[in-house]
Amino acid sequence: MRTVILVFILMLTMTVYAVQAKGVANVSDAVDDNQGKTGRYQKTVTLSALMGEEGARAFEGAVEPGHEIHFDVYVPNTYDPSRPAGVLVFVSPTISGQIPKKWKKIFDRRNLIWVSVGKSGNKVSALRRIAEASVSPAFIAQNYKINPDRIYLSGFSGGGRISSYTASYYPELFKGTIFICGVNPWAQTPPPLFDIIKKNRFVFLSGTQDFNLRETKKVYKLYNKAGVENTKLMVVANMAHAIPDSTKYDEAIGFLDKDLP
Repeated sequence: MRTVILVFILMLTMTVYAVQAKGVANVSDAVDDNQGKTGRYQKTVTLSALMGEEGARAFEGAVEPGHEIHFDVYVPNTYDPSRPAGVLVFVSPTISGQIPKKWKKIFDRRNLIWVSVGKSGNKVSALRRIAEASVSPAFIAQNYKINPDRIYLSGFSGGGRISSYTASYYPELFKGTIFICGVNPWAQTPPPLFDIIKKNRFVFLSGTQDFNLRETKKVYKLYNKAGVENTKLMVVANMAHAIPDSTKYDEAIGFLDKDLP
């Protein structure tokens, strides 16, 4: 699977870098009807409508141009275009992309937009989930002013594992990642684009009762040994295989935001 993903990522690199060169925005004009909308909403967009026909063809073999992506978005009511917002792409292990209610106040206070993909999850292919996560910032950027230095990635359980692939292969797009109770090691050490990866920030979050704790610690040590300095291990007392409370998740996001102007 990792070899397949590596080949797939090489196919996508030019597309994602083209998105970055345009400031992530202006990939297509077809999905801008939610411009400036706040609160939670859902929007279904085809890949070709979002990325354009040429951009969509780069995903051939993983998702078709007509593939529908079901975005689930939460935008703080205080969103102000004069203060570009950060974006956190969350990869869920389930079919739901809804933001946990207990986390909303974090996003409100930190001027951060949540975007996740519904009708996806662990039962669909890893390649599809990587593709969906990689284009999510482009969807948000079409409707909001965003800060490219605050485009983050996070995921829980199997979503954390997908995040570890995505963060490693798109390090110029995602500046920080929070792995929650699930993370995979690199396919090779050091991985491609390692010089860029080292500039980013990573949080490895697990619980004392989480069955993935040992593996989480192992991958955390792998990153450190390889020379990634901006890492943080968080082990929450008495937490099992679950998402953390708002205090702990806010602490994790705070680490990603550290040293930003």
